Amino acid sequence: MNMAKLATSLTVALVMTGWIAVTTTALSQTTNEEIPSPLKQENGGQDSASLLMGRIVKMEGESWVIKEDEGSEVSIRLGSDTTKKGILKVGEQIIATVRPDGTTEIITGPEPIQISGMLIGIQNDEYLVQEKDGTNVKVLIAADTDMEVIPRVGDRLFISMSPDGHALEVKGTGAANRNAKGTSLGPR
Repeated sequence: MNMAKLATSLTVALVMTGWIAVTTTALSQTTNEEIPSPLKQENGGQDSASLLMGRIVKMEGESWVIKEDEGSEVSIRLGSDTTKKGILKVGEQIIATVRPDGTTEIITGPEPIQISGMLIGIQNDEYLVQEKDGTNVKVLIAADTDMEVIPRVGDRLFISMSPDGHALEVKGTGAANRNAKGTSLGPR
């Protein structure tokens, strides 16, 4: 996994969503001894939202459970007005703004990593893709991966994947005449 791409994706997500400003504001209002828990508010909790950072543990409809970095679990509610950005699935690291009433204003997960290159190996549910610069990237294929094609070794692939290496979407150019069932789409 290319950690530079992961760090860049997370930094871009933070800057684009304004988290740096939110974090700076939240920290400037407290001392190290007074940092509130994610759902505990100053002034009785009536006038400000809280910043929550952690990993998604459970997702059941609009009720999600987030495990904070220090280990405690927090339940949050998402609504139709919640802004969702990035990859949001169990196991992913997130940043969220939670309103005083416990509903989530915005939740942001990591941005997908884009890679392209030649498929040089397939073993079970793993593809080995060689990027243009010669870097080999291992990509995990799962049942929920959106497969535009079923590639073969030698095909050029374009893959969108999560930072942990799970493919979200696989497209290919060498496989342009085969559909996801592997049958020909060309003239008969």
